Amino acid sequence: MAEIYGKKTGVCEGKGGSMHIADLSLGMLGANGIVGGGPPLICGAALSHKLLKDGGVAVAFYGDGASNEGTTLESLNLATVWSLPAVFVLEDNCYGEATASSYACAGSQRARAEGFGMPYIECDGSDFFAVHQAAEEAIAHARSGKGPVMMHVHLARWYGHFEGDAASYRRSEDVTRLRAEKDCLRNFREQVSTVSTIEASAFDAIDSAVREEIDRAVSKAKSDPVPQAADLHENVYVTY
Repeated sequence: MAEIYGKKTGVCEGKGGSMHIADLSLGMLGANGIVGGGPPLICGAALSHKLLKDGGVAVAFYGDGASNEGTTLESLNLATVWSLPAVFVLEDNCYGEATASSYACAGSQRARAEGFGMPYIECDGSDFFAVHQAAEEAIAHARSGKGPVMMHVHLARWYGHFEGDAASYRRSEDVTRLRAEKDCLRNFREQVSTVSTIEASAFDAIDSAVREEIDRAVSKAKSDPVPQAADLHENVYVTY
């Protein structure tokens, strides 16, 4: 939260913000402000895992808009040629900024994966258990040494592409329907409730605890110190 607020206490000391945030200590190689910039990075990480034989798997997250970028297609090819332990997670919310994927994406994503000889796994992003199962299968395949996998996750975008985007290119009734049908938290709660004895109060307690944690993080981030001018050239690339 401090990083999003641009504070010195952020994981990137306030220099990453929301679009370039990274935490290598957690294996998070970084969000990328370049559309389609993530897939090439994880090819390098996956190659490292393969050479070190450490059992690691590299995962890239990109949208349907980025699926058309040359860097993404080149990465799918390279990962297959080198049989890299990589999972390419396509977060498909049907829109690349303001353009519907139906106007921009030729063919199917399954056909693209098959064109590279890559296994293709598809799931509903609003279904926690479906995503968990798909991820488990994809990671197991990649970790076994059989090469990369494309994991196609169907999602629903509730808001515009950026703060202030009125999303006038979408029908309000469609967004209302998606909010009702594709709320992953509500769906998870309903699914668990049907197969367990967990009471509603337990879910409410979790929701309350999470809200409190977020509020504390926001409050702390607001009061944390901002970077100073002397910090400008620190950790820009590497510090010796």
